[in-house]
Amino acid sequence: MKLKTSITVAALLLVISTGAAFSSTENRENSFQQPQEITREQASGYEKIGSISVTQQGFSMADEELQKEVAEKGGKYYVIMGEQGQKTHQTIEAEIYK
Repeated sequence: MKLKTSITVAALLLVISTGAAFSSTENRENSFQQPQEITREQASGYEKIGSISVTQQGFSMADEELQKEVAEKGGKYYVIMGEQGQKTHQTIEAEIYK
């Protein structure tokens, strides 16, 4: 009986410690926030830190790629100022804000 109790307690402690470790890892991953597209009116409340022009060939540009470029420049928000091209070749110009 004592051995079963010890194994049960050890298993419970393992589950608790693993869950806590997963939870703290999950919180760190969720603390990074992807840059968000905002309107020109909303942008007036933020500091402009630059502009980017991103060109992609192939399929239409995915938001993730534009967000990655904005994040690399230190931006939290962006405003798309213009789009040129077609689905197979597109250039997007955006202003970056923090």
